[in-house]
Amino acid sequence: MCKELFLGEGSVRALVKHLNAEGIIESTKVGTTTTSKGKRVSKQLLSSIPAEMSLLRCSVAISKFNYAVLLKTKPVVSTINPVLLSCLVYLISGLAIE
Repeated sequence: MCKELFLGEGSVRALVKHLNAEGIIESTKVGTTTTSKGKRVSKQLLSSIPAEMSLLRCSVAISKFNYAVLLKTKPVVSTINPVLLSCLVYLISGLAIE
């Protein structure tokens, strides 16, 4: 997962910890799965994203990998911590959640 997200192991562990605490995923020794709440949140979030794209490096996008997501409406999932919601957008954009 670290390679797919271009994140370090510590960052991925922190994301998993927070997503688990919010009840979006469930982690066991066998692996990590999306909960029914996580599937509902993902579906709501994806329906709010009409466009997404990679960005070339420029004055406002200075990293090696830059990505933009357009949100058409305020997500219904406003009860989730905004930082965690950003992480979820990042994960959804980079990985297929099953």
